[in-house]
Amino acid sequence: MTHRLLGVQEYLSRNTQAFPHKSNWASLLGSRCLRQLVYYRTDWNKIPNVSVELAGIFETGKFLEPHIIHIYNQIALDTHQAWRLSNTGKSISDKTLDDAQIGAATDSFVLCFYPGDGQGIKGQWKREGVLEIKTLNPNIIARIHTIDDFENFPWMMKYIAQLQTYTLGLGYERGFFLLVNKANLFDHRWIEVPLDYQYAENLLQKAHAVNEHVAAGTLPDKINRPDECSRCPFNSICMPEVVSDGTCKIVVDDELEQILRDREEYAAAHKMYEAADKALGNRLVKGQDIICGSFSISWKEITVNYKAKPASTMTQYRKKIVNTAVPDENEDTDD
Repeated sequence: MTHRLLGVQEYLSRNTQAFPHKSNWASLLGSRCLRQLVYYRTDWNKIPNVSVELAGIFETGKFLEPHIIHIYNQIALDTHQAWRLSNTGKSISDKTLDDAQIGAATDSFVLCFYPGDGQGIKGQWKREGVLEIKTLNPNIIARIHTIDDFENFPWMMKYIAQLQTYTLGLGYERGFFLLVNKANLFDHRWIEVPLDYQYAENLLQKAHAVNEHVAAGTLPDKINRPDECSRCPFNSICMPEVVSDGTCKIVVDDELEQILRDREEYAAAHKMYEAADKALGNRLVKGQDIICGSFSISWKEITVNYKAKPASTMTQYRKKIVNTAVPDENEDTDD
């Protein structure tokens, strides 16, 4: 045995390869590159393998989904709510989606109870719309409060395309997102998304255009956008004619890409910490101990001697912040 359990890496490695795209995936239709969407159908086997770490993230979301539905249904039952979430993993056969060759497998549906009139019409549960469940890193979900916040994370825009496509195809007026913190399954964002008919119809028309190219064995024009082409999994076969000064190099390195993703993710959390700490500093009076809720803030007066300046000293205060509601190891000290 090593510091990792045997078999876990082998299990995850089976899920690093791309899946065949026998139909158009709703989550990909938001791409601005029609050529990329055709490649997904015809050259999916050329997509680079994802890292084992990323495969683990995908598997985590898959395993958590049914537990999340169970948790929130139990909450609704215990608190006598008039809503429920249907069971997970429903493949859909719908004429609108089938005609566009769009594969659809929703996470869940939102059910609402409509009481009877007391005169023979019984109460019944009705589907209100498609529900997509997304598990997110704590640092990401902390920055999301409305659908507009999705724009801060380009990879989340595919979620909107997916939900809008399903909502239009299945004839609903709205869809729903349930975003859940992976580190705390009770920390969530419930976001209702009205149907944007024009946007969703454009997605369907894009799917039809892809189907025509696949049937004819043709490719749409290249978009040649450095910002998008550099991230495209088919960059090596498309060979976009992007303009470069000769110093740009395309690197395929899963580990490096993951490091860059981690850096971007942690940078957002660090900025949030700095903003909160600055706001805190503006509210505190140095030397004044206080207790606020479960937090206690105490100060210690220290004298700093400057060796470069003889007989030069300065008095400073060092604060200590303790949240009494959590273990001591989470206390924060700051100069």
